[in-house]
Amino acid sequence: MNAEEKLLKNGYEGTMFLSDYSYDDALVGVTTDKRAVYDYDLMVQWLVEKEGFEDDIEAMEWIDYNTIRAVPYFGSTAPVIFYPKDYEEQTALEYLMDHAYGDEVKLLEGLDDCFLGLTADDAPVYDFALSEKAVPGIGCRDYSIYDNPPVFLVKL
Repeated sequence: MNAEEKLLKNGYEGTMFLSDYSYDDALVGVTTDKRAVYDYDLMVQWLVEKEGFEDDIEAMEWIDYNTIRAVPYFGSTAPVIFYPKDYEEQTALEYLMDHAYGDEVKLLEGLDDCFLGLTADDAPVYDFALSEKAVPGIGCRDYSIYDNPPVFLVKL
């Protein structure tokens, strides 16, 4: 199923998605404000497996130069690309320290088990369903005062 079909099947008509390349298998969900969300590692894998890129390095260079640099030009409904945690048991703080972020990223309290990774512009990404269980109503709060407000991922 391609990205557009996946979005339509889940009721997200009109959601902007990546189309050149479409990274179909890397579309993992949408944000609570209905922006498509792509997993960077799955994007790399998709280019190698589906588009015949020689290796991960060639695919990463393509994504970094041709896709991530273009996303800001899409405006406020632009798709989100995120870098997932390195392994499931890794805490949010361990992830930030392993990637030399230190105190630069504002994490939300009580959501360590919901942390999935960081967006390409360094905003924390949280699993929306788990976040709502941990802190009811968290997805409705206004985080616009943050430099990089958190992203809540609704998985498809």
